[in-house]
Amino acid sequence: MRVKRYVVDSMPDALQRIKADLGKDAIILNTKNIKTGGFFGFFTRKQIEVIAAVDVNKGPVPSAQPQSSSPSDIIEEKRPKLTQKVSFQVDDEVKKEIPTYDLKSIVAKKSPIFTLENQTVEAGGASLPAEMPARTRENIAVVDSLPKPNFSSLRNKLRLQDVEDQWIEEVIQRMSARYSGVLLQNDQSQIQHAKLVIEEMLTERQSKQSLIANDTRFVKFFGPTGVGKTTTIAKLAAEGVLKNKRKVGLITTDTYRIGAVDQLRTYSNILNVPLEVVFQPGEMSTALENLSACDLILVDTAGRNYRKPDYAMELAQYFPSLSGGENYIVLSLTAKNSDMVEILENFKCLPVEKVIFTKSDETQTYGSILNMVMRYHLSLSYLTTGQNVPDDIRVAVPSKVANLILGEG
Repeated sequence: MRVKRYVVDSMPDALQRIKADLGKDAIILNTKNIKTGGFFGFFTRKQIEVIAAVDVNKGPVPSAQPQSSSPSDIIEEKRPKLTQKVSFQVDDEVKKEIPTYDLKSIVAKKSPIFTLENQTVEAGGASLPAEMPARTRENIAVVDSLPKPNFSSLRNKLRLQDVEDQWIEEVIQRMSARYSGVLLQNDQSQIQHAKLVIEEMLTERQSKQSLIANDTRFVKFFGPTGVGKTTTIAKLAAEGVLKNKRKVGLITTDTYRIGAVDQLRTYSNILNVPLEVVFQPGEMSTALENLSACDLILVDTAGRNYRKPDYAMELAQYFPSLSGGENYIVLSLTAKNSDMVEILENFKCLPVEKVIFTKSDETQTYGSILNMVMRYHLSLSYLTTGQNVPDDIRVAVPSKVANLILGEG
């Protein structure tokens, strides 16, 4: 076997490098969090150490011995290969760090053990010849005795977080395919590896620019009433003005809710940014002309009853060309998973590609994040953590979201 050590910032980086270096048949032997760099223990950087291996001698099962050889001779010839420890062709940088592995710690799958007179005997397969040496039988028994990982505890943990069954099974399938069974024998190890898989799943759905891009001028925010769209827009406007030094303008079409315009006007006065109020779809072009000096325009839409089929179509009338700029759906983590599904089904007529989850501080259930991102191919962008403007908003980092889902956030 060839074994290689990787030190990476995230698991998706490791998987990409392992596939490029060792190929798709490589397996991960071990992962652990480490700290690198720094000076006298300060300013260290958290990274992940990954040990991966691939069988460089993988090939077809050897053909049967000639008939002139007795079964006992064949067994004695194969016996050293079964009882010896597996040798590794180890890269120079990991020779000192990788121990020698016994057959017990390497074999995770049933595989052909030897061929005896044109009959392949597999671990856990056909009955063994009576004359087989005891040590050979013992080694095969080791393979048979390796238990398959029991994922019942992990399943229950994810269900308590409202993760849908189809995504629970995908997490487990990815874990089983990627990691040696030896690494998945206890609950804590399963949780750690499930985090890496969930991080990977969320990362796969993220666009290259999951946040508001520097060259984006027009950003629209959609969602039902009460999710915190207006407050979220105020936080992002403050970030644009104070942190990114952009010329921000605000537009609101939310003229149905009492106090909605006044709320956004208060924020616009505090930040000293212009605000345009649009009552009818035909007024949008005038509002944009009035904000021509702004290089970032944030649009707050009305949060009416999302169960009305015509609601999303009414919103679309305000934006004849929805292809320009960026479109965000804003969802509250205090909502039921089934409600989020209904919301997104009714917003399918709008080209929404990014999602912001609000009120993460008001719940301990975060499985809906994974459900919505995976089901609707949304790019995870921000999480809000309270009502304070501009502080209570965070970039939704996949690794941190995985920690939230598995109860260690």
